[in-house]
Amino acid sequence: MNIFILLLSVMAIGLIAVLWHYWSTSQRVKANASAELKKAEQYHRVLQESRQAEYAEKEFKARTGHIASQLYLAKENETTQPHIAIQWYEMAAKQDNDLAQHALVRLYMQQSHVMGEAKARGAFWQLVIESREGSFQAKYQLAQLYMEGIGTEPNRELGLNLLHECAEHGLLQAQLYLGEYYFHQSGDSAYQEALHWNYLTARLNQVEAQIRLGEMIQSRFQDDQGIDHARYWFERAAEQGSLEAMYRAGLSYRTKDATSKAIGYLWLFVAAKLDYEPAKSERDVIANQVNVDDLIAIQKVARQLIKRLETGPYRKQVVIAALDKTYARSTLHFEHFLDQIWADGQTIPLPDSVQSSGQSAVGHSGVDPVSANPAVNVDSTVNYAQSSWQSYTTPVDFPEAVEMQPSAETIIPGNENSN
Repeated sequence: MNIFILLLSVMAIGLIAVLWHYWSTSQRVKANASAELKKAEQYHRVLQESRQAEYAEKEFKARTGHIASQLYLAKENETTQPHIAIQWYEMAAKQDNDLAQHALVRLYMQQSHVMGEAKARGAFWQLVIESREGSFQAKYQLAQLYMEGIGTEPNRELGLNLLHECAEHGLLQAQLYLGEYYFHQSGDSAYQEALHWNYLTARLNQVEAQIRLGEMIQSRFQDDQGIDHARYWFERAAEQGSLEAMYRAGLSYRTKDATSKAIGYLWLFVAAKLDYEPAKSERDVIANQVNVDDLIAIQKVARQLIKRLETGPYRKQVVIAALDKTYARSTLHFEHFLDQIWADGQTIPLPDSVQSSGQSAVGHSGVDPVSANPAVNVDSTVNYAQSSWQSYTTPVDFPEAVEMQPSAETIIPGNENSN
């Protein structure tokens, strides 16, 4: 019995020892786990504080222009906050960072809507990249964005610099843009620029430039030579089918002599018949000053002109050459008139009336050609124009459908040298 009690006592003591060992071990494990947890929490807290400090440092450096920090912050936010990423990429891109510029194009074009400002911004940076690679098409389109403030802040100085670079390279669209832009600006410098670019593109058969050049010369010269010079460019545009040019040419001939009235009526009649509304009333004014027989003969020739124009524009100087022969004029040399002036080192001064009024080169004040331009199509391509002047060619006679040579019977009345 005593032995049995003794065994039970030993077993009880052993069980107690095991339980004590288990309990002390578990307490020790818990204590170690708690210590490790505290240590981990402390580590994460320190790490987080370190990262926050590092982020704050990078943010400070980024805001002060450090490109590497800007790129780091942008990349960190691309997935979670793309609008924040774009802000940092924009800062780096404006410092000509190629990586940031490519990233902006990607982010803007990845946006689901891809419209409005996002599309414009993406297009802007795409053109910046292509311009840096030497594309003059991209430079011209980028210049338009700067001039109009599309996809970027307006910057006309930078836009004009790019336009001049493209124009001097031989890009026709840039030359036309500068011709129109300076045409609406005030001051002698703008007048000379407008004269240069419109003369250049007028020689390249650009109708709008020919009309603008005619207006500029008409506003500067009031003598017979100046008026004939302006008429030449109006007629160069008119023989290409421009109704406005026909109208302006017709108006320029409203003088007292019969020859001028005959030519003026011819142009105004053609423009009116082709439904150019302003020409109709002016045509009727001159018609009252020309006898009926002459009117009938002029109308016959005018209808032949219209029929021929319906098939396409005349070749260069065809109509002008015929008018020169019919009326003993001499206007073909005006194609090179400004070249001769500039070759002698002369300039064409701004009209006195414009200098005193502060108007633009041709008397239009307050007109902004930039805002009047059509919306920019950033995907459009730009055609290159030949950079050299077109060579002078001897004009040919009218086609048989529009015979305007002087003969025993006056085909176009008003020729004071015929019969």
